[in-house]
Amino acid sequence: MSDQLLFVVTPYIAAALFVLVCTGRCMFWRQSDRSTAGPSSGDGRSLVVAATRSAFAVIAGQHLVAFAAPHDVLLWNQQLRRLLVLEAAGMGAGSVALAGFLALRLRQLRTPRASVDSPADVVAGTLVFMSTMSGVAVALTYRWASSWSAVTVVPYLHSLVQLQPSTTVVARLPFLVRLHVFGAFVLLAIAPLSRIGRYAPLAIDRVLQWILAPSSSLARRAWHVIGVRSAAPVRAAYASLLRNDHEEN
Repeated sequence: MSDQLLFVVTPYIAAALFVLVCTGRCMFWRQSDRSTAGPSSGDGRSLVVAATRSAFAVIAGQHLVAFAAPHDVLLWNQQLRRLLVLEAAGMGAGSVALAGFLALRLRQLRTPRASVDSPADVVAGTLVFMSTMSGVAVALTYRWASSWSAVTVVPYLHSLVQLQPSTTVVARLPFLVRLHVFGAFVLLAIAPLSRIGRYAPLAIDRVLQWILAPSSSLARRAWHVIGVRSAAPVRAAYASLLRNDHEEN
């Protein structure tokens, strides 16, 4: 396949599918889904589940920072000690995420009454494994990925966001790096159709509640203050109106 199809057409199709499916899930999210969208209490207390989710959260955070502030990452990496800390954190999180994901999948397969995965779940799980494994392999094979990716992969992603895609650099990257990038795009398209997508409405609902909670509390306090301060003038005006009515009568 051509680089144009892999790294220009695929990202935009994946982004469109992600937005459309997530929007549909949120629009048709029923009240009953609130109780089933979250993880079970047993899984939530599992150390393996918690460690795996934390590792994926660290990986996502590192990728987000690298995308949003590549210059700051390069400044951070100018000192060898800080570079080693960042690389070790990424390698450790990737290794924990990969091991935890495999352990959870094996546990699910060994459970007699395990739920049957849908085709989308199987594809999404395979892509998560492939993306995580390729990311760990890139970190092992090509050192200081946090530095060279800031001047290769990140400018390519910025060009996609600016609707001026440029594949000049990304097409010349090693196969493992291109596999990691392409796999992330395909996962973006498949994830909303799988079990992963069931958590999107719950996550969006919690984020909206967290964002709107301060403004809602502020509005309630402001309304209370207005009510308290306006109560006395309103009562006085009402009493004056009643006196005027009695005097006219």
